[in-house]
Amino acid sequence: MDIAKGIGIFLVVYGHTTGCLLKPYIFLFHMPLFFLVSGYFYRKSGDGMAYAFNKVKSLIVPYIYYIVVLNAIFFLLYYCINKPFQFYPSILIRPYGVATILWFFLALFWVSVLYRVIDFWNKSFLIVATVLLYVMGVLLSIYNIRLPLYLDSACTAIVFYGLGNWYGKVPRIKYFVYVMGILACIYCFLRGDFPIIDMKENQYGNFFYVFISSSVSILTVELSRLIGKQRFLGGILSYLGRNSLYIFTTHLLAFEFLYLVFPQNSVAYSILIAVFAIPLSLLLNYILKVEETFSFIDKKLVRE
Repeated sequence: MDIAKGIGIFLVVYGHTTGCLLKPYIFLFHMPLFFLVSGYFYRKSGDGMAYAFNKVKSLIVPYIYYIVVLNAIFFLLYYCINKPFQFYPSILIRPYGVATILWFFLALFWVSVLYRVIDFWNKSFLIVATVLLYVMGVLLSIYNIRLPLYLDSACTAIVFYGLGNWYGKVPRIKYFVYVMGILACIYCFLRGDFPIIDMKENQYGNFFYVFISSSVSILTVELSRLIGKQRFLGGILSYLGRNSLYIFTTHLLAFEFLYLVFPQNSVAYSILIAVFAIPLSLLLNYILKVEETFSFIDKKLVRE
């Protein structure tokens, strides 16, 4: 799974560059992939309260830390280069700017806890409850109803988390997802539209688009197993995957430094910016000593 996360994190970084031409295609599956991978590692263990407390430690505490530190560095940078900036107290519950990406921490927290809550009876109930939460999330999307702390995004994302859990137990489920993904693509073609998905904003145009995102996410995991046979490329992507959480949290801040040198809206420079942003993100985390400070961060998110 490290290689799959490596592919995913590069697409996340590249998809967030202002000159990225492939953004609609990348957004179709890059975040569903991370929810799927997280669900792949889900294990029901201990009581519910202990599980929730562990998720608070591994997701909410680092979330608060990054909110403070990322914005402090950002404000200092803008002050030094004499650029205006604004601060809104709502950033703690709805991060923006260089901290925008931290929505994933909140959404994954809710997804993990909700999935643990509904996983108390049998498999059939778990599947039905997951689908019902997904339907509720899509309805919230269709009627443009937002819930606080990205709970609406979590309701939709839980289907990817659940699929990852079942994919880990029953790998053959991928064939059902592939077939449904093909049918969903045909449906989109006949309608003459392209599925525009933004998980942070909980933007989904249709109930069936989940199958396209799911099938591409699983294909990425399957592709990663083939890439694993290539020592050089596999090694690089595996390293990125093991450090994906650190790259994920600081790459938007890394962009701010790189945009002092590279043009922001350049298509030609977008890949170069993404490539430089990755080591710079790791350097920022090393300077901040994140791994030492938060040794309790959920290792299933950071490394397999």
